Amino acid sequence: MVAQPVAEIGRELNVHEHLLRKWVAAERLRDGAATDAHRVPPDGG
Repeated sequence: MVAQPVAEIGRELNVHEHLLRKWVAAERLRDGAATDAHRVPPDGG
């Protein structure tokens, strides 16, 4: 899979690139929070 620039994807979706970047950042935070919730601390929790 080849990564496309955010500006190019924004044009394809007819969405401003800044809005798309905000969506990507929010999803990464959400995904990171979900991943962290499933981690067990090194001491076994």
